[in-house]
Amino acid sequence: MPTVARPSCRKVTRCILPPDISACPANGSPHLPKTPLSSIEDFGKLGIPTIYSLEDARDHLPQQDVTRRATTPKMESPADYNGASPDMAKPATRKVVREDPVSRAFGDRVRMLREQANLTLEQFSKQSGVSRAMLSKVERGEKSPTIGVARRIALALETSFSTLMGDHDAPRRAFAVVRKDQRQIFRDSKTGFERFLLSPVMAGMAVEVVLHHLPPKTSTGKLPAYPQGTSKHVLATHGRVTVRTKDTETVLDEGDSLYFEVDVEHWFENKTARRCEYYLVISAPPSYGRRNDGKG
Repeated sequence: MPTVARPSCRKVTRCILPPDISACPANGSPHLPKTPLSSIEDFGKLGIPTIYSLEDARDHLPQQDVTRRATTPKMESPADYNGASPDMAKPATRKVVREDPVSRAFGDRVRMLREQANLTLEQFSKQSGVSRAMLSKVERGEKSPTIGVARRIALALETSFSTLMGDHDAPRRAFAVVRKDQRQIFRDSKTGFERFLLSPVMAGMAVEVVLHHLPPKTSTGKLPAYPQGTSKHVLATHGRVTVRTKDTETVLDEGDSLYFEVDVEHWFENKTARRCEYYLVISAPPSYGRRNDGKG
């Protein structure tokens, strides 16, 4: 019985023709009988399947075609290709990292002081308690440290947090003004914590005045112990702040103040749903020089 190739929308299938239909040798098209075909039933008599619906069409497709059509996902947007198959996966987009000039400058100063102290990254990591990977990222300006990490770095380098932030020792003056727009500011991009240095940075200064802004439900993170004899005065001016050490927890409302010696690990928390602000007066021992005043 002659056969002929009939094209379909997805693949070429072969069908069996009845005896009174022959294939055209020129183009493969069938020769229909001379008897006119006036109804769908006439096609059925010739053995040509009658298709009334999509279900009838599926019955006459090869089984592998039915399976493939049923399982191939419909892709309407680029996002639909994620996870469909390896060859359909959406190409990965390249992440663009923007350099923060403040982090870059901070990292440059850390590296400069570390090299002046003849410390390797490994030695620096052991002294500060900060991982080598984190220190490397900080020095390259790729990572902005938290206040706790920055304090540990300052202690290991025997310098002040303010020096790491970019202010150098200025000559001692009897009268010094710090304008609002001249304040040294440290921001933790992860938590939103802000530290404002209100006092001038001068040689031999043993006191720093600092303002902290702590967003709702956040913490400064644990701050390392300061050198023996260093103390902090805390004055809450907005909201409620909790001052914690390993063994104590003190809640300060607006107008409350606290004095404590900071030769132990400590931290500040805002457990409320509103921002809190508090001032710190940090006093270092008189014998503790500017190069290693340990303030933060």
